[in-house]
Amino acid sequence: MYCANPLFHCLPFYSGGVLIYLLPTPYNFTVKDLPTHPCLELVEVCHQHLSARHGRRAVVMKKVKAFTSQAKEAFDYYKQLVLTKQDDGFGSLIDKLQLALAADAHENENVVK
Repeated sequence: MYCANPLFHCLPFYSGGVLIYLLPTPYNFTVKDLPTHPCLELVEVCHQHLSARHGRRAVVMKKVKAFTSQAKEAFDYYKQLVLTKQDDGFGSLIDKLQLALAADAHENENVVK
């Protein structure tokens, strides 16, 4: 089964399985900006510089729990927070990327490294 949902809606791999993905990120990115899931634990985050305004992260997560009905409830709640930008993390990442990639971003000290 293939899942392209960035919020990990489906987790068809076994407990102990590893999920690796690339995520475009601005330089004011923090680990708090990563999406979370009640069944996954963050293992590693590696950064690749692409420009003075943005880069990308290789994110490695490991499945540590089964996707139970309780995990689904927790994830559904988190997903709503993200979609309404009330999660104080991943929901605001798109706004940070838009600032970093704006035409005048090179003049913004909060964006350029």
